Amino acid sequence: MTRVDTAEAVGFRQPVARVPLAAVGAVVTAVNYDAGETVGWPALAAAVERARDDLPADARVAVLTGNYGQAGAVDRFAPRLAPAYSGHNSYWTWGPPPEDTDVVLAVGLPEEQLARWFGQVAVVDRVDNGVELDNDEQGTPILRAMDRYVPWSEIWPQLRHLG
Repeated sequence: MTRVDTAEAVGFRQPVARVPLAAVGAVVTAVNYDAGETVGWPALAAAVERARDDLPADARVAVLTGNYGQAGAVDRFAPRLAPAYSGHNSYWTWGPPPEDTDVVLAVGLPEEQLARWFGQVAVVDRVDNGVELDNDEQGTPILRAMDRYVPWSEIWPQLRHLG
């Protein structure tokens, strides 16, 4: 018997309120902004995995993100795509993707920025945290960038940012 069963057996009943997950997420974000930003990380990683699955199996793919949280989400929840690369904070020190990368799946980077380095850039999906919580990741485009014409040695310093 669980504690709940035991409590009900002796006549104790606690009213249960059903609260939408978005409301819970909004409270979490209000109390701890960074914790609220983790809502939907599994969904973010799954969307990137779907984008990868749409590419040829032999494509050399790297995931490039705008911030360390997005990179961490991919590393944690989509380990077959790890490591993710990011120019944000200390992720930048781990270096750029391999030079022979064919395709970049980018999360949280502006399409215009990628277009400076790649011949083809397209939105292939958008992040949906599944609970309609309006955090920084919700609705973020997932971009596929191909035909890189600038070496990583020139791109990588431009991606470095702190904050």
